[in-house]
Amino acid sequence: MIDDGGHTFHQQIRSFETLYPLLANGGVYIVEDMCTSYWDEFDGGVGVAASFIEYAKQKVDELNADFVETEADQPRDFACSTLSVTFHQGMVVFEKQANTPTKYLLCQDGALSLKGMQYDTGWTD
Repeated sequence: MIDDGGHTFHQQIRSFETLYPLLANGGVYIVEDMCTSYWDEFDGGVGVAASFIEYAKQKVDELNADFVETEADQPRDFACSTLSVTFHQGMVVFEKQANTPTKYLLCQDGALSLKGMQYDTGWTD
């Protein structure tokens, strides 16, 4: 599916939130014309919170949410239905595929860890 519809942030986000859940497993959702996230005439700019680019960056965080330690250990819909989010010049690509995210990463000794690699300290439990 290629979103070549509205070019305002609101339209892009609304289209994604409506259509992405309907996309078949194995499908690809492409949002093009990401230039509008940066253009003044669309109220864009680097780091503008309302832009689709910033929305997509939040989706990357959702995709990796299992690596964030939280009290609630519950499945996250986006992470469980998305294999990847990739950024290209002028577009963002979402690859939809049933996915079982995991908190476990392999440690140096071959054991599984809930925390995995910590910044600048190597593998740890």
